[in-house]
Amino acid sequence: MNQGEIWMVDFGPPAGPEQAGVRPAIILQEDALNQTLPTLIVAPLTTKIRRLSIPTTLLLSAGEGGLAQDSVVLCHQVQVRGKARLQSRLGLLSPERFDEVRNGVLAAFGL
Repeated sequence: MNQGEIWMVDFGPPAGPEQAGVRPAIILQEDALNQTLPTLIVAPLTTKIRRLSIPTTLLLSAGEGGLAQDSVVLCHQVQVRGKARLQSRLGLLSPERFDEVRNGVLAAFGL
């Protein structure tokens, strides 16, 4: 489990507007912490392209990071999940695309 990888993650049942169910997510947490902590910081993805109207989102095309279809990174919905919730690795984002995700997350936090 490394930073920039996309995994299928079980986010559990819905609670309000949070992303729920099994969906792809990008591992944001740096690799040294990934090796020692039982949890990971992730950004969930959605296939609802209309979410691109939100400034802290980013489009990933089908094929990027192993995605089967175009998906939107929800940089404003960063979550912590236990490693046991990860189901399968889809792939890895290029360093350039991961930098775009990182910038989206920083913008969502106002950093």
